[in-house]
Amino acid sequence: KKGFGPRVNFAWTPFSDKKTVIRGGFDIIYSNGISVAFGTQNGAISAPAFANYFGYNGDFTGQRPAFQFSKGAPDLGIPPVDQVKKDDNQFLGQGTGGGFLKGSKDPYVQQWSLYVQRELPSDMVLSVSYVGTHGLHLYGDEFRNYNHVPTKVRQSLRNQINQLVPTPAPLVPIYGDEVPQSRLIRPNPQYGGVGINSNPDGFNRYNSLQVRHEKRFSRGLSFTAAYTFQKNIGTPNTGSLIGNTATPTTLGRTVGRSAYIAGAISGGSGNVAGSA
Repeated sequence: KKGFGPRVNFAWTPFSDKKTVIRGGFDIIYSNGISVAFGTQNGAISAPAFANYFGYNGDFTGQRPAFQFSKGAPDLGIPPVDQVKKDDNQFLGQGTGGGFLKGSKDPYVQQWSLYVQRELPSDMVLSVSYVGTHGLHLYGDEFRNYNHVPTKVRQSLRNQINQLVPTPAPLVPIYGDEVPQSRLIRPNPQYGGVGINSNPDGFNRYNSLQVRHEKRFSRGLSFTAAYTFQKNIGTPNTGSLIGNTATPTTLGRTVGRSAYIAGAISGGSGNVAGSA
């Protein structure tokens, strides 16, 4: 609703022969990452809310269909949808399931580019360009546990972290008289895990130098040669849906080269075609 997404681009011919063109631009593009992951009947999962899944196990050949339309759909024995709340325990002593971080923002990508193109003899064009992107609030790994024992505490306790200790009175109805020490030093000891469905804190920084030499078809010959020198730095959690963040509170330590490039346009291919 409040997303500001300007797109400013230009093209300029600096010389009178009109054989050189300079192009550039800056854009902010918002992503539908949250919708793709969790949208009802939309995006990658396309699942309605509060749904139960039913898996069909076929034979090992993969040739037997689940059922034939001419015979009608079989009774799959789909279980009823569980109630959201069965009792007053509120999942105490268990995981809290999924949730969303308060104040989450829509993921977006900043794109900028500068191109210089020059027309050459024999119907050839040479292009040299710089292309960069910066992804912010990118949708990252799923089910990251925020109810973890801090690393500093783990290092200090080491093998004693799971020793049984007397349970504090408020937690006795949940865990009994004794409980592993690790549960008591979590931020929320009444829960086993506090998972977040979406973690929009991923980012990437991509920079590239792109060169392209093209000969348009003439005299029975055409070819294209392209080279891209690029580097992408980002958080590793943008390439996976399942939690893989080792230190949720210190994401800066896991920043490095990344294969996932949000909004980047790059290429490194060549081809030659001709006719007699």
